[in-house]
Amino acid sequence: MPKLDKGVKLPIPSLKPGDTRSRPIKTNRKIYDSKRWKVLRHLKLIDNPFCECKECEGLDTPADMVDHIIPINMGGDPFDKRNIQSMQSHPCHDAKSGREAHGKCERWTRNSNGLKIPLRNK
Repeated sequence: MPKLDKGVKLPIPSLKPGDTRSRPIKTNRKIYDSKRWKVLRHLKLIDNPFCECKECEGLDTPADMVDHIIPINMGGDPFDKRNIQSMQSHPCHDAKSGREAHGKCERWTRNSNGLKIPLRNK
């Protein structure tokens, strides 16, 4: 296997505008590090400790994370309770992320802040 010199930087493949696959979203990091998000996430997991994905419907699959139904980088409201769901990180969240990477996203409407929320409004 060839070795790279320590000072060599590999090119990062360019993505089309709007393509967020494998791209770190620095602005989202601020949201996830905020006290507001941490409190909302904690309250959501207390309120519903089971995975809410369609595949787990009717099962008592423990959730270990909170997911934005409409992703923030697709215009989803980061703090609207109607836009979050308790999820199991693997395989449920991985499957949802894969669908989103292929352009399959929940149908949405806009809330009073003009941000996207899912039509299913739990």
